[in-house]
Formats: sequence, C-alpha cells, structure tokens
Amino acid sequence: MQAGRPPLGAELVDRMQGSPQAKKRVQIILQTLAGEMTIPQACEELDIGESRFHDLRKELLQVMVDGAESKPRGRPPGPRKTPTWPNSSRNSRI
Repeated sequence: MQAGRPPLGAELVDRMQGSPQAKKRVQIILQTLAGEMTIPQACEELDIGESRFHDLRKELLQVMVDGAESKPRGRPPGPRKTPTWPNSSRNSRI
C-alpha cells in the first residue's frame, strides 16, 4: 500500500493556465513520454505529422529544462539609488 496522494500524471495539466488546445498537446506529449501512448497515436490525436510532433516535444522539453535551471537564492537586488544630499546643487532651488 502506497502512502500519500496517487500520482495524477498528465491530468495535472488540467490545473494549469492555458488554452484547451495547448493543454491537450502537453497532455498527449506527456503520455507518449510515459509510454501510455505511441507517437503515431499521438500524431493522429493531434492531427499532425511525426516531424511536427518531434518539434513540439523538443520545444516542450526545452521549456521544462529552462524552468528547472538553478536560480540565485533570495530577493533579487533592486535598482541602485543615487543618494541625495541636503545642500547639494541638484536639490536646491534657485
């Protein structure tokens, strides 16, 4: 018996923001990666050729890899502010 929630797999895509067409493409590509659907089946479902399917899969995987890149910890530095001095010529009125 497994503890915790059951894995949702490609169904997680339904919770994301995006058009129904984009979600369907992502779900089908994930199903092919999981071995739940063959590439010819996916191409038929999406009404695209295998070449276009491979291009879509490559684009999706690249976006995933880019999103998984390490980022610096903490808050990003804000813009540097130039100090203003009370009696400077920039701040005085003539």
